[in-house]
Amino acid sequence: NVAGLTKVLPSRLAARIVGTVAGARFDTAAALVGRAAELISQLEGQRAAEEVDAVITESAKGGHAVAGVDVTVEALNRGAVHRLYLTNRFAESGRVCGGCGALQRGAGAMCRLCGQPTRAVDLADAMADRALAAGGTVQMVEIHQALTHFGGVAARLRYPL
Repeated sequence: NVAGLTKVLPSRLAARIVGTVAGARFDTAAALVGRAAELISQLEGQRAAEEVDAVITESAKGGHAVAGVDVTVEALNRGAVHRLYLTNRFAESGRVCGGCGALQRGAGAMCRLCGQPTRAVDLADAMADRALAAGGTVQMVEIHQALTHFGGVAARLRYPL
């Protein structure tokens, strides 16, 4: 039935079909939706992993991407992040300067750039807020081996640093 339906659909619509789920006549709509949601979640996870791989490769080439906590924080401070990638397990403390507004990694009372007092923040939340405030987007990523190697953080940039 699926193959027959796909043949009669307009090509624009048929191209948007990403998979199928099995169902029986007695299955509830909720069960079918649950299976479809699981399929979509798997496909989105796979797509996110491919995007992260591309960002890490671009970072290694010195292009429009960075991988690693310190360089990503620097890119966020410069407003250069177009898309921020964070693993779900990323958890670090950070701080924001009350004077210059710089986001910084780790604990400390004074800003390393201007010497003004800083306040403690959750670094993941602060990074996401900074990316969104600059017009970027944030992608949370499940476990990704290569991204974990870079501290759980990478970003696609608007321009190279």
